[in-house]
Amino acid sequence: MAHKKYLHRFLTQRFTLLFIALSIVYAFVVGFINLNAMDDTTAYYMQYEAQVLSEYYKQEDDILEFDKGIKEYYWGIDKLPKLYKEFLDKRSFDENKMMLLETDSHFIYILPYNAANLPEIFVVVHLFDKRIHSYSERDLHIQLSIIFSIALLGVLYFVLQTNRQVSLQVSSLKEWVKFLNIDNINSASLPKSLKFEELIQIATVVSLSYQQQQQLNTKKQAVLKREQAFLSSLSHELRTPISIIAAACALLEKRNALSDKDKKALIKLSHANNNMKRLTETLLQLWRNQPTSEKITQISLSDLLAYEIKESQLDSSIVEVTHNNVQSFQGYKTHVSIVMSNLIRNAHQYTTTGKIRIKLDGYVITISNQFDNDLHTHANKAFGFGIGLYLVKKICTDNNWMIQTDTTDSIFSVKIQFKNQTLI
Repeated sequence: MAHKKYLHRFLTQRFTLLFIALSIVYAFVVGFINLNAMDDTTAYYMQYEAQVLSEYYKQEDDILEFDKGIKEYYWGIDKLPKLYKEFLDKRSFDENKMMLLETDSHFIYILPYNAANLPEIFVVVHLFDKRIHSYSERDLHIQLSIIFSIALLGVLYFVLQTNRQVSLQVSSLKEWVKFLNIDNINSASLPKSLKFEELIQIATVVSLSYQQQQQLNTKKQAVLKREQAFLSSLSHELRTPISIIAAACALLEKRNALSDKDKKALIKLSHANNNMKRLTETLLQLWRNQPTSEKITQISLSDLLAYEIKESQLDSSIVEVTHNNVQSFQGYKTHVSIVMSNLIRNAHQYTTTGKIRIKLDGYVITISNQFDNDLHTHANKAFGFGIGLYLVKKICTDNNWMIQTDTTDSIFSVKIQFKNQTLI
């Protein structure tokens, strides 16, 4: 059984090594700083000794040397040993500034100290045996600089390699996911380049999700086929009786023996049958998701509204219509007609005052009525087959028309903004 490799464990190990590497670099930095600070420390103590001893001793006094062979003190440059004096003579030196003399056996720091109240320059000398301090300051600084640079490059390389390994794994997963689709999910195996268990688990979950989606799509396709078969049968079953009723109404209209009452009833029957035919065809088109066979025509909102009010057989006294810069537009006339007729009938059915207010403004129509939540239907029901706001919203969505509903102070209103419809 192959050992599982976890991204969390991998990153923990890598960053632990990185911490160790940075700790080593830190140690080198501290050492480097300490070495650079050695001269500053020596200069401080030599300056301090020069100040104290020059004030305490006079020129003729013998200065006690507590660290013989390590520290030396002299009054005046002329009193210096030949080696020190030649060193100072070869260069111009600044008073109160430490200088370094390197011999085969020693590092020698020399400080010529002078103050306003001193009769002579007071010289402080510190000697460091090379056998004890067996490093060359300049060489060691160079070596530490090289080691420090190499360590930084190593850390940078380590970080880049870690980033590269993780990035390659994530990139492999991304490319595999981009390649996936519902059709090839069964043939698309998990990428072999994935090594981390977390990414393998993600890929497995994604694969299972696609497989489940494929199963759902298969079921959906089966349901759609059954719906299409049902709608095809329904279309035939609905159109046949509607056609028979239409033919019967046409025959009855030709007869002269009908009374006025029968003629009114026949007109209602004929209107109801036409509405049923129009709604049935629209419903079938919408639910099939198939393009309509109707052609796009120029529609006059004011003319079509007047026609629908007349077709609804409502008393003109209960319908209040206002016009403001009414515009014509291109669209499917049947869809606009169904929207208008349904909204008018619903407004009349649910109004409590019997009044319906319709406002036409440009491409916008607003139909409103006062309603009472306690009343479910109007006593005087109109004939027809109103299928409610649901169908209206679906037609508006399919035609890309804006629809808004509002209820304020027991006034319910529906606002629709039509727009020019173009063939795709």
